[in-house]
This record gives sequence, structure tokens and C-alpha cells, in this order.
Amino acid sequence: MKKLVLAALVLLAIFYLPFINKAVHIDDHNFIAMSEAIELPLSYKQGYAYYFTGSMTENYNPYGSSHPPFIPLFLKLLSIIAGGYKEYMLHAGFLIFSFLLVISVLLLSKEVGIPPFPTALFICTNVAILPVGHNLMADMPMLSFWMLAAYLFISGINKDSQRRILSSIFPLTIAGLISYQTFFLLPAFLLPLLAKKKIDIKTLVIFFIPAAVLGSVLLYLTLQYSSPITGIFNEIRMGLQPDRLFNKGLGIPVSIGVSMLFVLPAIYKDMIISRKNIIMAAGAVLIVIPPVVSLSYPLWSSIWLVLLASTGLFSVVFTVQNGFKRIKDSPMVLFMLLWLASVLFYNIFLMPFGALRYIMPVIVPISFLIFWISAKSKRLMLSAILTSLLGLAVAYSDYIYASSYRDFSEVTKQTVGTVRSRVWYIGEWGMHYYMDKQGFRYLVKNKDIPEEGDLIIMADVPRLWSPSLELYSRMKLIDVREIGSWYPIRVMGADINTGYYSYLWGYQPFTLSSLPVERFGIFRVIDPYK
Repeated sequence: MKKLVLAALVLLAIFYLPFINKAVHIDDHNFIAMSEAIELPLSYKQGYAYYFTGSMTENYNPYGSSHPPFIPLFLKLLSIIAGGYKEYMLHAGFLIFSFLLVISVLLLSKEVGIPPFPTALFICTNVAILPVGHNLMADMPMLSFWMLAAYLFISGINKDSQRRILSSIFPLTIAGLISYQTFFLLPAFLLPLLAKKKIDIKTLVIFFIPAAVLGSVLLYLTLQYSSPITGIFNEIRMGLQPDRLFNKGLGIPVSIGVSMLFVLPAIYKDMIISRKNIIMAAGAVLIVIPPVVSLSYPLWSSIWLVLLASTGLFSVVFTVQNGFKRIKDSPMVLFMLLWLASVLFYNIFLMPFGALRYIMPVIVPISFLIFWISAKSKRLMLSAILTSLLGLAVAYSDYIYASSYRDFSEVTKQTVGTVRSRVWYIGEWGMHYYMDKQGFRYLVKNKDIPEEGDLIIMADVPRLWSPSLELYSRMKLIDVREIGSWYPIRVMGADINTGYYSYLWGYQPFTLSSLPVERFGIFRVIDPYK
């Protein structure tokens, strides 16, 4: 156990601790806004104004969000301890979840007989997980409790310990209070017990505790404050639109492919041992070519996407096929196959759009099953090291991208001096957080209130809406500020067809580019009749 804890601390020190001062990023701002609106115990500030996508909610109720309240409450607690929402203190608090993920992966790997350190290195520093693990959102905390529950559950079955099996419900319940997706993981826990005939009425009742807790929380919030259910169904409805289904149908294999990029070469002997596998690999390539070609991306981008999407598609099929062959050999196999099916289901049919961070839980079952099948391969350690280097390279690019809004807002504050109240901005996420922090004004759509001489700043990436035609006719572009970087990896940008945090910006999870990390257009409001 001491060796596993030491290994976990080493991984944290190398891959997580250096990013402790990462800027507030992507949906971090939304969780912080929810936290700021909360009054303890479990009430909310009357009159709190919340701005998002050009709209203003005058009396914002954070409990009506489509996210459960655990993370906002945790941020509230950290802010009380730190005396404010300080980036390094918030990230330090979130290291708890990172450590929990790493140690749980190490423990489960050892339990099922696969190399613990390569497995933890591969999963916890994967390009789909590491950058997200440096943020203040629900993805990493949810996954960490899933992994702890998985370890308790599988080790309980292996040791024939009913107490340990049932103890897995506690982290699973906490995970449900972090993300409602946890509900879909319940079959992965129940069905292996049914298959092993280790279930009775007591066990069945206890395993419905997460669902009961989630249902109680939803009912309490609905009766006491407002219903999150409307927002949840709106997101599901959005995700079922044809363009969003195409978005996810292509993006999910791409995301899995970039995560598995260095694994398949390590198990090539298992792949080519069967002609069926070769045919499946060729079929995966042929299947993904038409949707990729339909995007009309540049040639090298298209080749890159075909490689990633076919790798991801083949990885899923290969894992499922080999998992079914060995489903009687270990309870872990059935458990991981059900985990994989659950995550793919809710990503395709329930999520509002596709994103690499949404698919990150898939990395666990695929990598565990592949490593279990080829655990004796010495090449797995090399695959894990290459995967970790890629994850670290993209995480650093994401750190640079997140910092661009913090740096720009500070420079802009010094430039405009005391007239910050006459500077408006359009932009969400980290830009929203830091521009507010420096005293600039969020521009609400359909309210053309900027006056002649005012400045309006718009960023390329987080601009989720545009000003009205009337206001736009009074805007004159006076400057473009570009945030450049010597570092060649980019993670977000419609002009480079890259969307690490959402496929809506592009299907490449990252790309090599010399274009600016971010670009800000600065406009002056004029009288169009002068």
C-alpha cells in the first residue's frame, strides 16, 4: 500500500501540481457563479445577477442548474477557507479528487492483476483526462468517485466480501451528487451481482440508494427552490437534433481514438492474430471516411481525423469483441463492458453536444480490458509513457489558452485606466470571469445601451452570440489584439477546426498551428450618421 501511495503522489507531483495556478477556465466560471450565489446552509442570495450567453437572470437560483450542488458547495467551502476564490487554493482543493482517481486506479489494477503503474499512468495522464483534471468542473471529481466505487465493488466480489461490495454505494452516491450521469452506471454494479448470484433483497435495496438520494435531492430542490428537470430535458432535446447527433457520432470515435493512439501499436500481435481484426480495422477506416470528407477540412486535417476516428471505432469494437470472449473469466470484464455501454449511451443520446471531457470515463473500461488482455506485454509501459507525454503536451497548451483571458484582462485594465465602466465585452467562460473581475461590463443582447465613444471587446472563441444588427451598425473596428505563443499546440479555435472542449468548434481535439491562441476585436461605438 505504501508503494501505491508513493506512486500516486509522484504522479500528482509531476502531472498535476505544476498546474495549480491555472486560470479559471471554460465552465469553471459557471460553477463559481453558482457557488457565489449560494448561502449556507442551502439557500441562495436574493437579487444575485447571473449573466450567460447574452442573457441576464436578475434573481439567479443556482439550484435550478442541470448540475447537482456538490461542486458549487465544495467551491464555497474552499472559498471560505481561502478567504476568497483564489485560483491556486481552489486547484489545491481539487487535488483531492486527482489523488482519489490515481490511487483508485492503482488499487483496482492490482486487484485484477494488471500492471498498476502503467495503467494509472495511462489513464490519469491521458489526453482526455489530464487537461480536464486541472479545471474546476465536475468531470474529474465524478470519475474519481466512480473509480473508488469500482475498486470497492470488484475487490468485494473477488474477496467474497458483502460488506465491501455494499460499501461501494457510498462513493457512488457522492458521484451522483456531482453528476446525474452516475445514475446510468448503476446497471454496471447490479448485473454482475445477478450473474454471480450474489444479490438478495437487502443488496438490491441498498444499491438503489444513489437513485433514491438523487431523486430526493431533485424533489427537494424542485419544491424548495426550482426544478432542474426542465434544464436537463432542454439539454437532452438539444442533443437529439440531427446536427448534434452527427456531431457526437463522429466526435466520440475521434475522442476515443486520440486517447488510444499509443495503445493499439502495443498490442498489434493480438490484433493481427485474427483475420477478422484486420478486416474490422479496414472497415473502421472505410466507415469514417465519408463523414470526415463531408466536413471539407484541409487534407492533413482530414487524414488526422480519419486516423483518430478509425482508431477509436476499432478500439471499441475490439474491446467489446475480446471482452465477450472472456466474460466468464473475471467479474471485472462484465463490469467494464457495462460501464462502457452506459457511458456511450448517455453521450450519444443525452448529452447536449459532444466533448472530449464527456467521453473521458470511456477510457477506463477500454484501457482496463485491453491491458488485462495484454498485461504481459512489455510495450504497455512504453504506450503509457507516450500517452502521458501527449497528455502533458496538450495540458500545457490548455494552460496557455486558459491564461490568455487572465493576461488580456489585466493588460486591458492597465490600458483603459479608470474608464472601465465604458468598456463592454462579449465572451463567456474564463473571459467572462476575468473581465468581470477587472470591472468591465457584460453586454446583454437586445439591449443596445453602449453609448458613443464606448468600447466593445469581442473574443474569437468564447463569443457564443453576436450583437444586434442595430448595435453592430454603430461599431467600428479600431484594433485587433492577438495572444500569440511560441508553443505550437492549439486546443480551441473554429479557424483551425479544433475543439477540445466541444466539437462545435471543430473535430480535432488539438492541432499544430502558428495562429494566435486567441484574438480580441476591439470596437468603438460611433454615431453612424456623422
